[in-house]
Amino acid sequence: MEFKASLCDAACALIDSGNQGFSTAKKVISALESNPHEVPRISPRTFAANRYFEQAMRSASRGPAAIVRLAAALQRLEPSLQWYRRSGDCHAESSFFEGHANALIIGPTGLVSLPNIVVGVSLLAPHIAYPAHQHPPEELYFVLSPGQWRQNDGDWWEPGVGGVVYNPSNVQHAMRSGAWPLLAIWCLLSPASPSVGGRR
Repeated sequence: MEFKASLCDAACALIDSGNQGFSTAKKVISALESNPHEVPRISPRTFAANRYFEQAMRSASRGPAAIVRLAAALQRLEPSLQWYRRSGDCHAESSFFEGHANALIIGPTGLVSLPNIVVGVSLLAPHIAYPAHQHPPEELYFVLSPGQWRQNDGDWWEPGVGGVVYNPSNVQHAMRSGAWPLLAIWCLLSPASPSVGGRR
């Protein structure tokens, strides 16, 4: 699977030993090298926010070489993905439901399944806030377009295209887009990841 190889390359190229998520990146690479399991064939599905996918991809095309390759692999998979919306979040702004979409790439409703890891993608339309949430698995985001992240009550920061965001286990975290759509690939690591990652 080309996407798996591109994600491994991105993890190697973008995360060095001084990065807080370095040990998690090594776990991601190890998990991605596992043999995939077949999953039931899924029906592709999109939402209103998906119209911003190509705009976000233009940002990725100007990023580091590893991000360019990862984005190209994602773009080839995108027509096959079953996008979904996070629901039931009483803290979300009213625009959030229509302004976002998520999809699993590796996971129980993705294209393949691997032990101990779920990989997906999140897309936010411009000026949309993804509400603060938390989960037991630690997580890495690979950032493909402009956007901001925050952990707990800390300040918002922008990692930039090609940036990597590490969320430790159970840390509260949120993200938001500005004038440009936000597109990011995320990896959740845990034996229990599928139940978390499937509807993050």
